[in-house]
Amino acid sequence: MAVTVRLEYGDDGSVSASVKIQELFGLADTPRVGVRKEPVRFALLRQTGGPVQMTRDLRSFWDRTYPDVRKELRGRYPKHPWPDDPWKATPTARTTGTGNVERRTQNGKRETENGKRGTSSGR
Repeated sequence: MAVTVRLEYGDDGSVSASVKIQELFGLADTPRVGVRKEPVRFALLRQTGGPVQMTRDLRSFWDRTYPDVRKELRGRYPKHPWPDDPWKATPTARTTGTGNVERRTQNGKRETENGKRGTSSGR
């Protein structure tokens, strides 16, 4: 899965991006951009979009900080993947379970990403 994120360039030459943690699984080295090969400063986000951690060093985050973040967030977000080994995990923007992403259509019906439809359950 290729992840495309918006890069923000600071006046000081810094580069930053906000991305959900699961979308970076398997990425060991922090990308570097520009003439100075500046490392991207990631705002690692939880599922609600709030920042969990800021880092310019993904390798260090996966090794040192991720185990604690995993413990905290897997209880709050049990439908999302929290692998023991994020180095080997496949990056994803989906939840676990059926693997389908559900949304409501304008007429109130539920529709999953795989195209199955059902009537509204009143939720």
